[in-house]
Amino acid sequence: MTTLLIFTDLDGTLLDHHTYSFQPAQAAMQSLKTFSIPCVINTSKTFMELVALRKALNHQDPFIVENGAAVYIPKHLTLTVNETLEDCGDYWRKSFGPTRAEPHRVDER
Repeated sequence: MTTLLIFTDLDGTLLDHHTYSFQPAQAAMQSLKTFSIPCVINTSKTFMELVALRKALNHQDPFIVENGAAVYIPKHLTLTVNETLEDCGDYWRKSFGPTRAEPHRVDER
């Protein structure tokens, strides 16, 4: 059995580069849902920038923000993850960098 998983960028891929419309991609996104194929959005956008777009797309799958700084996994998904994840409301988050609260230290060698 083969399990499929799709990754997509937003700007110029899922979203039209000039209009930011996702209309042409809606049929493909619906087909993925019909066949239970997850579509992971990977973007340079922040979590807050993605909230409204995900709602408009009815996107229910994990997503990656800020060029890979963090992965968000909706809690309604039944995934087994062998990592420590942060509780972020409706999501589990795996961060790959320091938080704003952590001070940035400069190596003074």
